[in-house]
Amino acid sequence: MWSLLVPFVVFPVSCFAEKVETFVVKVPAGLAASGEVVATVPDAYNGATAFPAFLLLHGAGDTAAVWNAKGGNLRELADKHRRIIICPSAGPQSWYNNHNGSERYIARDVMDAAAKRYKLDGDCWIDGNSMGGYGSLRLFANHPEKFSAVLAFSPGTKPSRWMKNWDITNAMGASAAAGGEDTFTDAWLKKVEGKPRPVLMVCGYKDGFFLD
Repeated sequence: MWSLLVPFVVFPVSCFAEKVETFVVKVPAGLAASGEVVATVPDAYNGATAFPAFLLLHGAGDTAAVWNAKGGNLRELADKHRRIIICPSAGPQSWYNNHNGSERYIARDVMDAAAKRYKLDGDCWIDGNSMGGYGSLRLFANHPEKFSAVLAFSPGTKPSRWMKNWDITNAMGASAAAGGEDTFTDAWLKKVEGKPRPVLMVCGYKDGFFLD
């Protein structure tokens, strides 16, 4: 499968000297994540003008590093769209939810850390693959003030159908089995209605999540 303010710690890097930078955001107790964030910065960014952002969530079993290793040329995309691409590591089986604190960690701690490190203009797209696709849909609905558009590749939209897989039961808790963590339910749609923002999902018809 593709995977109160908390103080954050930044590893020393040469700021703006390289296109790809790595920093670490302190992880809350109990969340099995490295805290590594990989940011791809457009050439045009110089710290004086605010830029939009693009939050990219990894799938199950992966970390932030997967996007530059397998996800194509993020440097080219950052330059083309003039967006700072932010790839956090939430833990290999986090499922980006509040039962284990991973949703708060990404939406609050990582985004706050990025806003302190870079000059952002408040326009942020969110995207993810598989587990990260689910996470992008979830965060998009739960944090409308933070995300202006969402794209989900092969998202597991209905965790209730997959409770025996990918440690979903431990990650999400009892409410998942009853559908309380599913997306595209009446409750999920109520969160996004009246707030017109682009939503795009891509899933191959032979993908196991296609019937979600």
